[in-house]
Amino acid sequence: MASENNVKKRDRNKTIAVTSAVVIGANNLRRSQIECTNNNPSFVANYVENKLQEFTFIVCGAPRIGKSTLINAIIGKKLAETGPGPAPITQESTCYELKGTFPEITDRQTNERYVDAQPFRINIWDTKGIKTWDSSIIDIVRQKNPMCVILCASPGSFANDKFIRGLISECVNFNIFIALVCTNSWNGSDDKRKAVMQDFHD
Repeated sequence: MASENNVKKRDRNKTIAVTSAVVIGANNLRRSQIECTNNNPSFVANYVENKLQEFTFIVCGAPRIGKSTLINAIIGKKLAETGPGPAPITQESTCYELKGTFPEITDRQTNERYVDAQPFRINIWDTKGIKTWDSSIIDIVRQKNPMCVILCASPGSFANDKFIRGLISECVNFNIFIALVCTNSWNGSDDKRKAVMQDFHD
């Protein structure tokens, strides 16, 4: 219970405008939802509609690894604070919210137009850098129930085996997709990227 309160105290929300890339993604999701509605019983369609109203992603990894930079790249705006030097920038978990409305869709088979203006929200959590084994990320995963956890890694970054295995196990148990992203500058070296991938593969 104490850890849950600590996570809640660290939560900060920032709402941002929806970019054109997000609108395209929403358009594709809406088409999939319409196909699901047309081809399944109503209880399945209702479940899918509820699931497609909010999406949560959690970005985690070692300090100074490029988590905030990655979030800015995903969002398409410089909102998450970044900076040079060895000191960690993100000191508390921060949620960046993208709110929008699914665009009008025309069914490809029936030419029927859907204009119900269903809202959606995308939450991207920027977490503080993990220096040692720490349950705070798993606490956030349990509380926020993300659809995806993005684990950032780069050459020389720590890869605590106990932490990685615990995080992956938690994601598998809750059917959460986990993605490994190699971040930071590569200086044109593909060997460094391959070394990071091999570390996690082993």
